Amino acid sequence: MIKMSDNMEANILKMINELVEGEELSISIDQTFEEIGIDSFLFLNLVIQCEEYFGIKIEDEMLLTERYANVEAFIDFIQNKCNL
Repeated sequence: MIKMSDNMEANILKMINELVEGEELSISIDQTFEEIGIDSFLFLNLVIQCEEYFGIKIEDEMLLTERYANVEAFIDFIQNKCNL
């Protein structure tokens, strides 16, 4: 059985992969957004996608990649916003 949190992780990783133009990356959740090539503009796009897809609102103070040690920390944050 697939847990919702596993599905969420897969969805977020897919969103990240689609944001990094033309590159088929093997993204690890322990990578930073900088290591993946996600700048502040792309991160904002990711946040908007997550807000729309998961039906959540992310506070302005959480819109900086520096708030998240790595991709896993961002996924954990989104899971918490969704009460998972």
